[in-house]
Amino acid sequence: MIYGYARVSTAAQDETGQVRQLKAARCEKVFREKITGTTADRPQLAALMKKLASGDVVITPAVDRLSRDTTDLLVVARDMQRAGAGIRSLAEPYRIRPRTLPRSSLLSLASPRSWSAAAFWSARHAAEPMLRPMVSNSAASRS
Repeated sequence: MIYGYARVSTAAQDETGQVRQLKAARCEKVFREKITGTTADRPQLAALMKKLASGDVVITPAVDRLSRDTTDLLVVARDMQRAGAGIRSLAEPYRIRPRTLPRSSLLSLASPRSWSAAAFWSARHAAEPMLRPMVSNSAASRS
């Protein structure tokens, strides 16, 4: 089964664009949530985790939709792998696969490279809000 997971941080935000991307990626069932990614208590993510079986794939628009916290993301990825499911991010150029899926589909979390890639993209997304003002100020000072 191919699952999608869409998350926006506040009730005022709209996850329609994420859901559209996930449907285009052929997700059969999309779990959607309006809750901050900094909390580990995400009911729809928990429901998704309970559904996962060997050979399933979870597609997300970007890794920061699974979690805004690097440690939590690695725990979520590990738990998905233990369930036998793979992870694919539409925004980042890597995929995580359990050993039960074909090599051509997703990378294995058994490799340090995959763990490093997951940690890198998560840390990049976590730092993004802090970096925006620095980039804006830097561009303004050059003008």
